[in-house]
This record gives sequence, C-alpha cells and structure tokens, in this order.
Amino acid sequence: MREKIERMYQDINLTRNYWTIFYYPMFLLRRFVFVVIPILMPQYPIIQLIVLSIINLLFLMFLGAVKPHITFRKRCMEFFNEYMIMLISLQLLLFTDFIPDSKIYFYIGYIFVFNISFCFLMNIIVMLHTNYLKFKKGQKKKRVQAAYEARFKEQQQLL
Repeated sequence: MREKIERMYQDINLTRNYWTIFYYPMFLLRRFVFVVIPILMPQYPIIQLIVLSIINLLFLMFLGAVKPHITFRKRCMEFFNEYMIMLISLQLLLFTDFIPDSKIYFYIGYIFVFNISFCFLMNIIVMLHTNYLKFKKGQKKKRVQAAYEARFKEQQQLL
C-alpha cells in the first residue's frame, strides 16, 4: 500500500500521527466545498462567507493539531498561508451590507490588498531563501567532490 501512495504523500510525515494520511483528502474536500458553496447558495453571500470561515478555521485547527508536514519550515508556511486565507475570507465580510458608509469600503480595500500582498511577499521571500540554501548546498557539494577527485588523482599518481 505504501508504495502506491508514496509519491502522493512525499512531504507528509505518515509516522507522526494517524490523521496525517487524511491531509490531502481533507485539502481536496475543502477545495471542493469552496467551489460548491457559491453554486448552491448564490443568493446568500453572508452564509457563504461564514461557512468558508468555519471550514478555514477547522482546517487551521487540523494543521495545528496534526502537523502533517515533515519539516518545520513547511509546517510554518502552511499554517501562515491558511491563516492568511482565513483572515482574508473574514475581511470579505466587511464588504457586505453590514457597513453602511461606502467611504470605509475604500480603506477596507487597502487593508485587503495589503494582506494579500503581504502573503504573496512572504511566500516569495521563503521561496528565494529556500532556493538560495539549495544553491549553497549544491556549491558545497561540488567543492567537496572536486577536492575528493583531486586527492584521488594525487594518490593515483603516487602509486
């Protein structure tokens, strides 16, 4: 069984907790519900946002309790991204008819764009840092390999 699903669960720690095996099915189910809710309830946008927020909160609690990812960095980034999705979905409630003054929508829009930009920027910074560390590791590996080959050639010449 493990050989069949090994690729699918490549970054998931299956030995930490039994519930980690449900990470991807829950992820896909959540995405499916995100698509189905607006289709089933187009005339109730507030209920859509509340259901979306509850699903985000439940998935965030699942991530915090189960910790499905292997590395700490991946767990932190997944938690950060899910938190930002929840924050942004909660901010969508501010664009409904709860706020009567239309001038406030302008400032709420700035906050909304700032939060999306902040999430985007943090993900880019982490991606660049990860690639930099991989590059440094590759360069170190090349230097070690070159030193090993130089020593091997020296020993071959001595013989």
